[in-house]
Parts: sequence; structure tokens; C-alpha cells
Amino acid sequence: MQASNLRRADLTIASTDLDATITDPLATPRIEGTISARDIRQGGITVTDLSGKASHDGDVTNFSATANMDDGKLSLDGSIKPEGDGFAITLSKAGGSWKGIETKLTKAAQIVVENGQASISDEDLALGGGSASISGTAGSNLDVSVNLNAVPMSLANAVAPGFGIEGTFSGTAHATGADSNPEAT
Repeated sequence: MQASNLRRADLTIASTDLDATITDPLATPRIEGTISARDIRQGGITVTDLSGKASHDGDVTNFSATANMDDGKLSLDGSIKPEGDGFAITLSKAGGSWKGIETKLTKAAQIVVENGQASISDEDLALGGGSASISGTAGSNLDVSVNLNAVPMSLANAVAPGFGIEGTFSGTAHATGADSNPEAT
């Protein structure tokens, strides 16, 4: 499937090409194919090109993707496989850079989706000179904790260009309760 000049509000995509087969999308998806896109713009962020591929071997789908941006690059490698009554998404490698700030997983990360609930256990990210860890569950009820240590506040400039924030931030956040009415501390 090919498309060009896609637009919705302030999101534009100059062109995209998708060639994929997805088996069991509502169970453990098995994916075989490729995707590419060019000149994706949303707000102040421009992705000059995006590419991804997936292939499956039995019940395991392996995938990889890269995105080149005006001010950085993102890449990831991972897999999707059956787990209990659901599936597990494992990111074996993920990272990138934005305006010289490096970000990466410090170890493989796994999210298990089962019975409408996603479980994340102690996932660690290096964010510039700082770090972040996240753990918990999310679904109809939330119980998620995030710990930040010396995270560069300039990362906020990625979603709010021109904000010009500097410095570092450390702290802990915890979200609990129903997804329709969560509480955060």
C-alpha cells in the first residue's frame, strides 16, 4: 500500500509505503513485511525518513526500525512472542539522540500484555547524563512508578520547541487508580 500527501490537523506525511501481512492481530500478532515513510511533520518535529521491517519465525516476530530526524535519530530492535494468555514485547535495543543528548535502554526491556493489562518491570533508560526507570501495570487500573535521576530538562524542548528549558530534574512519580480517573503523586 502506498500513500502520499497525508494530512490530519498539523500532522503531515509526504509519502509512505507499507508491504506487510499480519496474522492473528487480536492474539499474538505475527508480522512479516516492511514500512517506510518520508518527511513526517508534527508540531515542531520533522522525521526525514522512517523505515522498519518485521519477520516471523514460528510464533516469534522480530522487528527493527529507524527514524532519522532533523536533530537526531532513533532506532530499536525487538520481538513479539506468546506469553501466558497474552504476548510479550521485548526491546533488545533502543536508543537515539536528539540535539546531542543520547538516550538508550541500559538493558533489554519487556512489556507483557495479558488480559487487557500491560506489565512493565524495572525498565531502565539512560537519558543524557541522567537516568529513568519505570515499573508497574497499566490497563483498566494503573499502578505505575517512574524514578528520574538528573534527567536533562532540555528534553522537554523536543515536545515544546522554543521552550528553552535547561538544568536537570530528579524525582519520583506514582500513578494509581482507574484509567478513567487516575491519581498521581
